[in-house]
Amino acid sequence: MVNEKIRSQILGGCLKDFRNHMAGIYRGYRIIIEQDKGQYLIKINARSSVDINNEILNEFLRKQQEQNPLIRNLQIYSFSVVLEVSLSAANKNIADSFNAIIEPVIDFLVRGRYTSACEVCGTDTFAINCYEINGEHHHICERCAAEVNATLQKNQNPPAKRPARQPQSNFIAGIGGAAAGVLIGCILWIIIYKLGFVGGIAGIAVAFCSFKGYELLGGSLDKKGIICSIAIMVILIFITNKLAWSWGFSSALKSFGYKFGEIFGNLGAYLSEAKLTLTYWAELLVGYALVAVYVYPEIARAFSLDGINFKIKR
Repeated sequence: MVNEKIRSQILGGCLKDFRNHMAGIYRGYRIIIEQDKGQYLIKINARSSVDINNEILNEFLRKQQEQNPLIRNLQIYSFSVVLEVSLSAANKNIADSFNAIIEPVIDFLVRGRYTSACEVCGTDTFAINCYEINGEHHHICERCAAEVNATLQKNQNPPAKRPARQPQSNFIAGIGGAAAGVLIGCILWIIIYKLGFVGGIAGIAVAFCSFKGYELLGGSLDKKGIICSIAIMVILIFITNKLAWSWGFSSALKSFGYKFGEIFGNLGAYLSEAKLTLTYWAELLVGYALVAVYVYPEIARAFSLDGINFKIKR
């Protein structure tokens, strides 16, 4: 997860690096550090017989959060706490940052005589190990791991009974809806361009209108609807950007007798002459990038498995 030099500097090197997370015991407390959606999760197993549900620990951590802006959020449980930390992996002082966050917490736990056991049951009767449960890591005992695994397997839908993600769409009607939606977004693109802004910022509007148009007329946005909508977007965004720029040149050169059709057909030459070729392509790429940002979650949703596979592994 981090290079060896940095790992050795985090909590004295007591955590082992397992590529996608680090885990170990520091001063008697079980700790896991893993990445999640661009941030780090610091998980510490802790409980106290005099601090029911870790309420006192919660108050301390809230004060730490106020003093350290890197701590974005807290999750408090009966036998563990999770600190959500906004910290870049490229930060040269990442080890110091981790230590500055974790050390005060461990000091507090030591002073309060907290213990560190299973995250689920809060005891250490059975051997405790780090388990991966649906992509997340937890320090739990063997008995709880077996119970969690049994529960997950019980709740897992058999492949034959997995519900369909969504009904099939009316492809022909959907194409019309997607095309109409893209045209609406492209008109907005041209308007934004004429107002003097980068037309590409309308990329999200183009994607939204395209998907919504297909869904409204096609009945649902399924896999073929997404593919069709994206194809229409790519083509019409390219044409729209060329139209917008051609219109701009036409307006500027109208008094010299240049016609729109001539400019549109030879836009590359005009861009080269005005030294705006890079700007033109950059604006187009901005539009495509924003489209990608919007469509990615829809692609992931549509092409994911219909059912959810639960799994636990050590």
